[in-house]
Amino acid sequence: MKDTVKAILNIFQNLGYKAYYSGESFRNEIYVEVSGKHHLKNVIPTVIVDCDPEEVLRVFQYVTQDEINPMVFTIEFGNEIISIECFHTQCYFINDLKTEDFLSKPIVERTHSLAEDFKRRCFTINCMAQDIEENNIFEYNSRIDMVNGVIQTISNSKELFLEYPIRTLQAFTLMSQTGFIIDKQVQKDIKSTMRYLRYIPSELVGKELRRIMHGKYVIQTFKLMQSIGIFNSKCLVNNEKVKILTPFHEAKEETFDILSKFKITKDAELEFWSLLFDNPETAINELSKFNVFSDKELNTIQWLMNNRDICHSNDNITTRKLIYNSIHDFERKEGIHYLKELILKLNHTYKMLSNDDKQTKDERFKHLMFNLCCRPYFVNQLTWHITKEQKAELIPQLIEEKEYPFMEEDVNKYLETHLTD
Repeated sequence: MKDTVKAILNIFQNLGYKAYYSGESFRNEIYVEVSGKHHLKNVIPTVIVDCDPEEVLRVFQYVTQDEINPMVFTIEFGNEIISIECFHTQCYFINDLKTEDFLSKPIVERTHSLAEDFKRRCFTINCMAQDIEENNIFEYNSRIDMVNGVIQTISNSKELFLEYPIRTLQAFTLMSQTGFIIDKQVQKDIKSTMRYLRYIPSELVGKELRRIMHGKYVIQTFKLMQSIGIFNSKCLVNNEKVKILTPFHEAKEETFDILSKFKITKDAELEFWSLLFDNPETAINELSKFNVFSDKELNTIQWLMNNRDICHSNDNITTRKLIYNSIHDFERKEGIHYLKELILKLNHTYKMLSNDDKQTKDERFKHLMFNLCCRPYFVNQLTWHITKEQKAELIPQLIEEKEYPFMEEDVNKYLETHLTD
């Protein structure tokens, strides 16, 4: 338990409230303790407390209340961001399975016991907490399931999935993060209820898919999702029911094995998406419907898919042309740092997938970075005192130059001979 978390527990205890360290951060600590694996990323710590929301607002100065769930807050405390949640239950209703607004805001009620608060957590391994004395509390066999590596629900999984269908995907998120096995009955209930994802907005589906992609065990998770058929289920896209990821449903099972060549981290997510589609047009069409990828992220995926051949060019002029023709519009908007980021991502992908020896890989990377960092022909690198229109005119010509004019006299001569009147 972090000192900041303990300090917040102490504040609430001194005010007469029961408070506990809980949530994903604490669950991850128990996971490390039980499994000995340390691959899970740090997340914001969560404190759950038996007080009303008004009390949280009164006690803390820098606090933000969640717009959807008024029982949830984030605070700045000791140079850290910490989540505070008042004990509560939350319900999601599908009124006769026709309304499309059923989860815009959950029905939230304050409760006054830890046991009642746990009932909103769906999966057993989420039902654990720690008090200020660092005594652990495990409900619903949470520690046993953690030790056994099983993803199980706290009650009838079919009913839980019907109440909030996004939970069918959340089971796979847990699997991808932990490598645990989803209980057989839970798998059956996912298969029988996943059709109700058609009432879930694509944004929520997209968020879970991205979390799944971040997990160390994403390959086996995607394979199970494919075999169950959840990629072929539908979600709401602009009030229309659209299949989640048809290309993944139709892909050969070994398609996902390409990710095994990489160390799977959140930082490499965009490279992974770029490897799992047949062409960039399909990738952009499929991923953009979720509204969880920025234009820059989609551009990155598209660029990586379109420009793998850049790594294979040994000629400086050819490489410069390839870089310029592929990126000049993006760079004008995003800047040189974005281009460096793209080259690094492309090189990372190339190194993982190439059969070249290490020396060849390193030489190709040096070649790429040289042409990236030493090219004087991109707009934001061209510092001569000429107009933007003249810069745009000169860039295609400068790409062709093996020797770039640096001295003032040479620059002036170059401008005289290459600029139109």
